[in-house]
Amino acid sequence: MPAISDITAKPTPGPGEPGYQPAESRITTKTLGQDDFLKLLVAQFSNQDPLNPKADTDYIAQMANFSNLEMTKGMSNEFAMLRAGSMIGRLVQVQTNPDATKGELPRTLSGVVSEVRSIEGKPVLLIDDGRYTLQQVLSISQAPAAAAETQQRVAQYAVSQ
Repeated sequence: MPAISDITAKPTPGPGEPGYQPAESRITTKTLGQDDFLKLLVAQFSNQDPLNPKADTDYIAQMANFSNLEMTKGMSNEFAMLRAGSMIGRLVQVQTNPDATKGELPRTLSGVVSEVRSIEGKPVLLIDDGRYTLQQVLSISQAPAAAAETQQRVAQYAVSQ
């Protein structure tokens, strides 16, 4: 049976990079992509018994399941980008990822989200020149200027009634 090669994992982000997690909180998972699925499918075709071939409906069902999984992942990524985009202009509190090698402890920072970028398909919030993931967000509120403006509008509305 031929070996399936070229299945690679993405490198783990280091300290200070988006998505970094200390080793004690990290769960290692292996993910297979569309290319890996196609390699497995070709291997199945190549190694099936010619006297007892697998029904093509089985392969079609596998491909349909994989397509559904890919679509679900895409929708999840789009939802995360929408959620992150809704934070632009908002005041957020985030927890930093400490550098365990330097003995750092997690810190809580506050700032207004100025921009959202997609890095490796994941949303990253830009706050005061720092990059933070959605998982690092602890709280979301209106920026002080926006909160004051909302209070002023409510007061004006109450006076006009």
